[in-house]
Amino acid sequence: MLIGADCYLDTQQYFRESYAPAIGVSRTKTITNEWQGFNYATLSDVGAQQPGGGITEAALRAAPPPL
Repeated sequence: MLIGADCYLDTQQYFRESYAPAIGVSRTKTITNEWQGFNYATLSDVGAQQPGGGITEAALRAAPPPL
């Protein structure tokens, strides 16, 4: 499994690279028959940044989402 998203500000937006900038992409996880929790977060201080949204890595580590 892989989770990700692209950023489209409106339906008429043009991208010079011919694709929308990624909001993020998760690490790949193997799905099995056993229950597993999966989370995804947009970080504001890791990787290439686009304006708006996200939390810092420190904030995520201080208060991780529940499983």
